[in-house]
Amino acid sequence: MSNNIDVLVVGAGPVGLAMAVQLARYGLSCRIIDKNRGVTNKSKALVVHSRTMEIFEDMGIIQPALEKGLRCDGANIYANGKRIIHLTLDDLETPYPFFLDLNQSDTETILCDRLQSLGVDVEWETEIIQLSQTEDNVTVGVKSANGDTEMITASYLCACDGAHSFCRHALNLDFLGDTAPYEFLLADVEVNWSNSRDEWYAYLSDRGVFFAAPLAQNNHWRVITESPRRDTSDPKAVPTMEELRAVLKEIAPINTTVSNPVWLSYFRVHHRILNRFREGRVFFAGDAAHIHSPVGGQGMNTGIQDAYNLAWKLALVHQKAGQPELIDTYNIERHAVAKNLVTGTDIILRALMLRHPVSRTIRDRVAAVLSSFEVVQHRLQQRIAMLSIDYRESPLSHEHRAGVLQSQRPGDAISGVLRWYDFGAGPNAGDRAIDAPLTNKRLFTVLDGLTHHLLLFAGANPTQKTDSTLSQIVKVVREQYSSYIVPHIVLYTSEEPSLFQSLDCCVLLDSEGDCHHRYGARSECLYLIRPDGYIGFRSQPAELNSLLEYCKKIFL
Repeated sequence: MSNNIDVLVVGAGPVGLAMAVQLARYGLSCRIIDKNRGVTNKSKALVVHSRTMEIFEDMGIIQPALEKGLRCDGANIYANGKRIIHLTLDDLETPYPFFLDLNQSDTETILCDRLQSLGVDVEWETEIIQLSQTEDNVTVGVKSANGDTEMITASYLCACDGAHSFCRHALNLDFLGDTAPYEFLLADVEVNWSNSRDEWYAYLSDRGVFFAAPLAQNNHWRVITESPRRDTSDPKAVPTMEELRAVLKEIAPINTTVSNPVWLSYFRVHHRILNRFREGRVFFAGDAAHIHSPVGGQGMNTGIQDAYNLAWKLALVHQKAGQPELIDTYNIERHAVAKNLVTGTDIILRALMLRHPVSRTIRDRVAAVLSSFEVVQHRLQQRIAMLSIDYRESPLSHEHRAGVLQSQRPGDAISGVLRWYDFGAGPNAGDRAIDAPLTNKRLFTVLDGLTHHLLLFAGANPTQKTDSTLSQIVKVVREQYSSYIVPHIVLYTSEEPSLFQSLDCCVLLDSEGDCHHRYGARSECLYLIRPDGYIGFRSQPAELNSLLEYCKKIFL
């Protein structure tokens, strides 16, 4: 293998594998190393959320993931035997409105297979032992299982080597945070009870907490509960089934029995985050950059989304197509997401672990009342599915919007106001692009994650001027950015007008108007969607000069 490459990925867990897949898809030469002997044989990170499933679809691995995983449609929280929260995901605007319980061993295998199809193999039993960098490259020493050593020079290094990251220690970076004062017992066991296998369950009481999520295999469940006090002098101590049964007898529903353990372990919860996710030419992602409570099962998902955010930026800059400042936005965007997640999961964990009877009573009543409101349910759904993450404060998020008076046409004042307000209600710059049905296809099937996509909406009642404007934008974008932006004209009709057939442009037919409605496109407007599926720029009306000014901030 070449020892002079574009990117070295350290760590072949789900985050590192996702990073390598994306880099290979963009055509960068990369190697990926891991000190382990192969993919994990444990279930570990269990849940894949809706946003990550959208990413898996783009990466070409959603079908094997769905086949291996188990769909779960909701979650329940009980307090002292009474259900206080029942959360369902049916109403989410995503092709995947559910949790997917998928063992990490299966996730890693699926990603490894995809990586191999792109011509890259994981170098197992290969450990990083040295790291240094200059302004131009990163130099890494690695040692294989047989003791051989090699020096690798890479333009960049992606550190996905977990909570005990060698790369983080080698660069003397502070991992700020603390350890929660709780210890938990984790087990993958067969659970015999009356609960359905298509939802999650959490039980809160004055005696502790108990969480259970079904595994795809047999009748097994992932069980997490508080651990009784034990001798912590042996860090390798493993819980026993007798210990688990004793705890569940106090907390779990009546007549719950467990048997046939596959995995038992103790763990403590840490809340830590790096000050920055970039140090020179080294980028940190996943547990190497941030660790937090497993509440909500968002750790692995966040790491994969780190990789999805970084890869396209690295590719554009390294291929001298993107502005050098573009890769600085990785830290700006993802550090803010991780910081909110670390803080939020810590707050939720502390709320779940309340012991004072008055505090518990207030918590339970407030949770029951708030979760009964539809708006609260919607926000909870969006948050846990990771669809509410946005980059509105990013330097990459801009929009051009004419004033309400400028949106009016002569003799059409009311419609002008409606057009203006509809666009305002659409997804903002920095928001995740929304999937929508088109005639005979879905929008997400068009938005592959390798380029920017420009959606040019004609609106409900396009004029001849509208057609001329959209045609001009397509021609200029094709002339100046043909390698980086794919334009699409979206028409509220069932037949493509002959006017657009001569354009080198994909025409999307939206005969029912669903896509126009979801994007607030009552009138002519445009959305530029980044390769990672977020809206970088939008404009109403569709304004060529504003679009070109934005593109200068991204592309060379």
